[in-house]
Amino acid sequence: MITKSAQTLEYSSGWQQALANAIRDPAVLLDKLSLPAALLPAAKAAAQQFPLRVPLSYLERIERGNPNDPLLRQVLPMQAETINQSGGVQDPVGDMQ
Repeated sequence: MITKSAQTLEYSSGWQQALANAIRDPAVLLDKLSLPAALLPAAKAAAQQFPLRVPLSYLERIERGNPNDPLLRQVLPMQAETINQSGGVQDPVGDMQ
């Protein structure tokens, strides 16, 4: 008997279902990836501005236990992202004009 992986099930049921099943809580993400709980306060604070949504198929590609995994860094909100920098613009590419 052949079983389907979470990735196969996610793709076969469509992207809407993948987003519906996506991880939205930084605590769940850190737990599933065996990451230090020390990352949680900053991730929760940053997630207020940058909501988390990690599809299960993406989660499967992240290296467990590695807080510096490049794929993790794409989705885990970090406190540094909440710091306002001077000189920035709201529409850097000009597509909202």
